[in-house]
Amino acid sequence: MSTEQPSFRKGSDESLNELEKELAELRAENRKLQRALQEESLRHEACEELINLAESTYHIKVRKNSDAK
Repeated sequence: MSTEQPSFRKGSDESLNELEKELAELRAENRKLQRALQEESLRHEACEELINLAESTYHIKVRKNSDAK
């Protein structure tokens, strides 16, 4: 039995290290996706403002009319 305990503990340590590594990778991916979402939100906001300026400056509808068929 004493020979099984160290191997169990070693396996546990390895799986703990694997889980910590996976957690670090997931956190890095989460940060990357959060940055991408923030950039896309800013891009969307800039496009909306550009459309608003175009509509007010040139007095034309740029947005699609969803009622037209």
